[in-house]
Amino acid sequence: MICADTSFLLSLAGNDANSAAAVAHAKTLADPVVMTALNRLEFENALHLLRFRGALPEAEEVAALAVLAADEAAGRITEAACAWPAVLQRALRMSRARAQQEGHRLLDILQVAAALELGATDFLSFDQRQRALAAAEGLNAKP
Repeated sequence: MICADTSFLLSLAGNDANSAAAVAHAKTLADPVVMTALNRLEFENALHLLRFRGALPEAEEVAALAVLAADEAAGRITEAACAWPAVLQRALRMSRARAQQEGHRLLDILQVAAALELGATDFLSFDQRQRALAAAEGLNAKP
């Protein structure tokens, strides 16, 4: 199973410095990318926050949401339900073991914990610290 963090999903759906790499990597995948409700929340909130800050025109926000919806409709991205109590317990263990020493943010820990609880083998992210966390927890961090 392939899970993605929100940075990968935003790059895949938008037009940023990592978009070309996200699209190129997505074309190599035989299986769909799995996201959680947490990814969807962070994805949409990031777009809304960029709009609030004046850094994203409305047309680009609408386009990014449409790309995500099209990828879901085509089966390239799927949303999986998590057992959130188990995710939170795993995240707490990860935070205790790594946050103070390695500086991981809560949402990054939660996304990696969710991927592990879902049984992912691969984790897609452009955030180097999150990739390091995913790799340390046994996931193949890509692209």
